[in-house]
Formats: sequence, structure tokens, C-alpha cells
Amino acid sequence: MNKTFTQELQDAEGRYLSNTELLTLDQYAQSYSARVTAYAYVERYANQLVAQALQQLAQTDGPTVQLHGHLCQRDMGDVLRLSARAILMDNPEDFQDFVLWMQNMMRAVKKEAQSAKAYGILQAVIQTQLPPDAATLINAHLQQVIDSLLMLA
Repeated sequence: MNKTFTQELQDAEGRYLSNTELLTLDQYAQSYSARVTAYAYVERYANQLVAQALQQLAQTDGPTVQLHGHLCQRDMGDVLRLSARAILMDNPEDFQDFVLWMQNMMRAVKKEAQSAKAYGILQAVIQTQLPPDAATLINAHLQQVIDSLLMLA
């Protein structure tokens, strides 16, 4: 659940929520259906989306996909799973922690630019394969990953 709302509930122990606190709950409730839908699409189609992205990447960077494809598949799947979880829980902080960790890993192996390119392709695949609302939510998280990688490249 949304960390801000959870904290507000704890802080409101023994009193009613203020209008501002209720607004947080209202925003959470209004976006819940879209977030559940995005989560369900990622859960169901993540492997296929990643496979499509890697097939497209292989057309321009075949040796990298051949050499590191299994690692890319694992990492991209993890990014989608953690993104979906952050979307569902309305908790971007946990995802940001993962992005920072991933940024350090890609810097260590000097694959920032190639990874950013792969996630850009994944964004395009998601944009064409998922409903617009779900694609927008997921691609916003992927953009965080891309931006963090490009700042190093």
C-alpha cells in the first residue's frame, strides 16, 4: 500500500483523517484499477515482452544478445517485476533503490549504453503490445532506468 497513506493512517491514531489525508486515500483509490491492470499485464506477459525486445535488439546488436542474452532476459524480467510491484503498491521509493543498484551494476560491467538501448526497445514493445494506461505506467518506470543508465554513458 502507498507508504504516505500508511504513514498518515498511523499518524491519525485517535483522530479522524484531515481533508488532505483523505485526498491521498482518494487518489490511491482512483488509480487502483489502472495499477492492478498494469500489474496483471506485466505478470502475464513479461517474458514475451522481454523476448520481443531482445529479438529486436539482436537485429542491431546480435553479438551482445548472443553473449549476454540470458542475463539481459533475467535483468529485464526483474525490472518489469519490480516496476509492476511499485506500480501496484504505489511505492516508487523501492523501485528507485533498485534503479540505483542496477546503475552501479551496469557501470561495473560497462554496459550502460547497451542496457539503455535495450530498455528503450522494451518501452517501444510495451507501447505497442499493452493498453495505453498500463503502458504509460510501466514505461514511466523504464524511463527511470534508462535515464539512470544514460547519465553514466
